[in-house]
Amino acid sequence: MIEAKSKDEVTALVGALPASNMMKWQVTPIETFAHRADIEKKIVQGLRAQK
Repeated sequence: MIEAKSKDEVTALVGALPASNMMKWQVTPIETFAHRADIEKKIVQGLRAQK
């Protein structure tokens, strides 16, 4: 598990591993439900404000 601020940071970290280009790897973002719910709430509020 890697904590990073961007996809580019993950790519750099994984790319620095020995033989990383010979391995198959997958990146899956992990976020809390509360964090995602907060994001969605802000999106809905923004859409409602556009009316």
